Amino acid sequence: VWGFQIFEVPEGADPEELEEVESCYGFFGEDAAEEEAKANLAYYEERHSERLFKRQQAEYRAAGQLDLPLAA
Repeated sequence: VWGFQIFEVPEGADPEELEEVESCYGFFGEDAAEEEAKANLAYYEERHSERLFKRQQAEYRAAGQLDLPLAA
Protein backbone atom coordinates (compact mmCIF):
# COMPACT_ATOMS: atom_id res chain seq x y z
CA VAL A 1 0.00 0.00 0.00
CA TRP A 2 1.40 3.37 -1.07
CA GLY A 3 0.84 7.04 -0.27
CA PHE A 4 2.30 10.45 -0.98
CA GLN A 5 2.92 13.82 0.66
CA ILE A 6 3.37 17.19 -1.06
CA PHE A 7 5.35 19.85 0.79
CA GLU A 8 5.96 23.54 0.23
CA VAL A 9 8.84 25.60 1.54
CA PRO A 10 7.30 28.98 2.50
CA GLU A 11 8.91 31.92 0.71
CA GLY A 12 11.92 33.23 2.60
CA ALA A 13 11.88 30.26 4.98
CA ASP A 14 14.63 27.81 5.71
CA PRO A 15 14.31 24.81 3.34
CA GLU A 16 14.06 22.64 6.44
CA GLU A 17 10.76 24.35 7.34
CA LEU A 18 8.49 22.27 5.13
CA GLU A 19 4.75 22.85 5.13
CA GLU A 20 2.62 19.86 4.13
CA VAL A 21 -0.04 20.99 1.67
CA GLU A 22 -1.44 17.62 0.57
CA SER A 23 -1.19 13.95 1.36
CA CYS A 24 -3.09 10.77 0.64
CA TYR A 25 -2.51 7.10 1.42
CA GLY A 26 -4.06 3.75 0.62
CA PHE A 27 -3.08 3.27 -3.02
CA PHE A 28 -2.53 -0.29 -4.13
CA GLY A 29 0.61 0.05 -6.22
CA GLU A 30 3.32 2.62 -6.69
CA ASP A 31 2.04 3.67 -10.12
CA ALA A 32 -1.41 4.60 -8.80
CA ALA A 33 0.11 6.66 -5.97
CA GLU A 34 2.52 8.41 -8.33
CA GLU A 35 -0.22 9.24 -10.83
CA GLU A 36 -2.43 10.72 -8.10
CA ALA A 37 0.48 12.64 -6.58
CA LYS A 38 1.29 14.22 -9.97
CA ALA A 39 -2.35 15.20 -10.50
CA ASN A 40 -2.57 16.73 -7.01
CA LEU A 41 0.70 18.61 -7.49
CA ALA A 42 -0.48 20.09 -10.81
CA TYR A 43 -3.76 21.17 -9.19
CA TYR A 44 -1.96 22.70 -6.20
CA GLU A 45 0.50 24.59 -8.41
CA GLU A 46 -2.34 26.02 -10.51
CA ARG A 47 -4.37 27.13 -7.49
CA HIS A 48 -1.29 28.50 -5.74
CA SER A 49 -0.38 30.57 -8.82
CA GLU A 50 -3.89 32.04 -8.95
CA ARG A 51 -3.81 32.99 -5.25
CA LEU A 52 -0.34 34.49 -5.58
CA PHE A 53 -1.37 36.56 -8.61
CA LYS A 54 -4.50 37.85 -6.84
CA ARG A 55 -2.48 38.81 -3.76
CA GLN A 56 0.13 40.61 -5.89
CA GLN A 57 -2.64 42.36 -7.82
CA ALA A 58 -4.20 43.61 -4.58
CA GLU A 59 -0.84 44.85 -3.29
CA TYR A 60 -0.16 46.62 -6.58
CA ARG A 61 -3.56 48.35 -6.48
CA ALA A 62 -3.07 49.30 -2.82
CA ALA A 63 0.14 51.05 -3.91
CA GLY A 64 -1.94 53.20 -6.29
CA GLN A 65 -1.32 51.29 -9.50
CA LEU A 66 -4.15 50.18 -11.76
CA ASP A 67 -3.12 46.64 -12.61
CA LEU A 68 -0.16 44.35 -12.24
CA PRO A 69 1.51 44.07 -15.64
CA LEU A 70 1.31 40.59 -17.13
CA ALA A 71 4.52 38.93 -18.20
CA ALA A 72 4.79 38.44 -21.94
